[in-house]
Amino acid sequence: MGQRGGVTLWHVADCVTDPMEPVEVDRCPVPGPCWVDSPVPGSAHTSPAAAEGEDLAALIRAAGAGATLCWDTETSSLVGHVIQIAVVAVPRGAAAADGTLPDCVRYCRHWALPDGVALDPRAVAVHGITRSHLAARGCPVLPGLRALAAVVHAGREGGAQWVAHNASFDVARLNHTAAFHGAPALLERGEVLCTMRLSTAHCGAKSRSGRAKAPRCDELYAHLFQRPFEGVLHDALADATLLASCVLGGRHRGWWA
Repeated sequence: MGQRGGVTLWHVADCVTDPMEPVEVDRCPVPGPCWVDSPVPGSAHTSPAAAEGEDLAALIRAAGAGATLCWDTETSSLVGHVIQIAVVAVPRGAAAADGTLPDCVRYCRHWALPDGVALDPRAVAVHGITRSHLAARGCPVLPGLRALAAVVHAGREGGAQWVAHNASFDVARLNHTAAFHGAPALLERGEVLCTMRLSTAHCGAKSRSGRAKAPRCDELYAHLFQRPFEGVLHDALADATLLASCVLGGRHRGWWA
């Protein structure tokens, strides 16, 4: 374990004896197809990472500086594994009436699906991530978990705020994935602000039967900014970016800190 600028750095290579033992490095050593270089059709990914490890190192620095960490997952099923995870780090204290994002750190990975684990076709119909895509582009999960653990540790040290829309689901799926691979839970539910829960009373969203319901993130966006969201949905990076705009808009209105 090493230090750079007060931020703990964890080795996330997949060749250590103890898969959860931190070792000092100065860049992310995860090799191969970890970077967003082959987008899922229709996704928000448009360019590869500039250099291996820069986005992870930047995310660790942002977490250590107390950023708001807006994150989202796509999963193999409603009770399954995380197969895509993204974090958008918004600088501490940023707010915007129109949801315009400042310069943010963006981090996204697809995680390989373990052998023998089913990929629910209903989930594929929503997010479009197929088994063949994961076989070609999915990162090894344990290195990905270690990388995220480094971000979580830096965020705790720096006072970062994790935010998710339907936080209970994302935390449960992340920790389920970690447990399957013999890793400890990464986040506790109480560490993650849930915009879905906190915005329900403000939005007045209705189900088809006319009953009050928790808003989807695109419904929250439409309520905050009085315009429909017209971007990509059900891609973790696109959804985390959408969430970041909503976080800024809700913060401007005093809905959360």
